[in-house]
Amino acid sequence: LRQLREGGGAELGGDGWALTRYRDAVFARVLVPQPSVDMALRVGEELDIPGVGRVTLEEPAGGARPPHGGALRLRLRRGGEALETVTGRHRALKSVFQEYAVPPWWRARVPLLFVEDDAGSELVAVGSFAASPRLQRQGLRLRWTPAPIVAGAAPDGIGEAHPD
Repeated sequence: LRQLREGGGAELGGDGWALTRYRDAVFARVLVPQPSVDMALRVGEELDIPGVGRVTLEEPAGGARPPHGGALRLRLRRGGEALETVTGRHRALKSVFQEYAVPPWWRARVPLLFVEDDAGSELVAVGSFAASPRLQRQGLRLRWTPAPIVAGAAPDGIGEAHPD
């Protein structure tokens, strides 16, 4: 307990569980295998993905939206992803996760939405946290309700902090 209270990034665990310190809080986690996700997602479709949670791509009220111009794919982090910002610059996915205080053990489970077209594959949404201008212009929103892999999971899906 002293190591969890005083050590940065400290972890104490056993068979299938761990207590992990992250940003001055201790999280109880159930250790589950990493899922594999690479699938199409249609507007309005709701998917239940084991180890990830429920994912829905919501359309704007009234259903009027411009076409997205490509196939929509849902994937998990592979490395090197970047999200376009309103200024036109791209931010590394790691920076987005840090900004929204996504614990490291969740980062590989956050659903990422890509638009794939002739120009390639573009990251347009990071879970329910962030969306690119391209997705925002269309009024689309990726909604993610995480699977309960963290004890005491909070409605925001990242986990409930417990005082040291």
